[in-house]
Amino acid sequence: MNNNCHQIKQALDKLEKLVYDFNNGMEKKEDVDGMLKLRDKINAEIDKMYDELLDKFPELNVIEATTPEGNEVRFEISEQLKYWKKFYQDRGIDWIKLPERILLKKEQRQEIIRLIEKVGMDKMLIIPENLADTGERYEKLHEKTTEGYKESYQSDNFKKDGGFAGIKNKSNGLRIIMVKDVQNLEDDDFYSQTKGKSVKDLEAKEGIFEKYRVRGIDLAVYLIWQREYYERTGKDLDKTGWTWLPEAKSPSSSSILTAHWNPDDECLDFDPDPFDEPGDNLGCRLAGTIEL
Repeated sequence: MNNNCHQIKQALDKLEKLVYDFNNGMEKKEDVDGMLKLRDKINAEIDKMYDELLDKFPELNVIEATTPEGNEVRFEISEQLKYWKKFYQDRGIDWIKLPERILLKKEQRQEIIRLIEKVGMDKMLIIPENLADTGERYEKLHEKTTEGYKESYQSDNFKKDGGFAGIKNKSNGLRIIMVKDVQNLEDDDFYSQTKGKSVKDLEAKEGIFEKYRVRGIDLAVYLIWQREYYERTGKDLDKTGWTWLPEAKSPSSSSILTAHWNPDDECLDFDPDPFDEPGDNLGCRLAGTIEL
């Protein structure tokens, strides 16, 4: 172990020197070609270090834990990254870029394990940076993730708030979203407890968000998840009820967007509701967010 740590320290020192040379060259405005070659050399060193780290410590790429229901959950981070890169590519979501690698910090790994063991979250989504950071991208994302569907229903209030172009997310960074992989909220005891609660209830002191250290999801995550779920299972999310999307809202409204799959019209429905008004058939898809 000590020898491995020494080798890693040497590699980090070498990388630090390369980064210093690059930054120093940029400040002195040295030749662009030289800076580009140095940048490529730095990236190659990072790739080499990453491969060596995983070779010496393969457990860094794997997360294993057991849900409260007794289900074994295993994630290989490199395989998850490969899976989601292909999903975005296949859907034509070409304005995003996922990293070549994800190496989780200790506290990030611990949080994912906690979400599996304490809450039972067994599905990992990787959301790229700036997926829906502008109105134009939100509209494009909706178009790409509903291709082949009937036209989504947008309530008059949703249109009044600006529709998809009017939505603003709380986060637009690269992140892992942990969720429970169930079709409807009532299919799961954990999600079921959110039904009949408003966002105000969920966010309250000692409410569900605080109790389990979780949040909801935004519209972009919902669009990605519902499409991926349909392609994987042939079923539609939230066919029997509605879900709050509290991580995104229109700046012109105090209401929170809700969504579900309308089985009669065979399309997605979107409608904002007052954040303090609960509904019997309205709950929340709780999620854990790991910012990368």
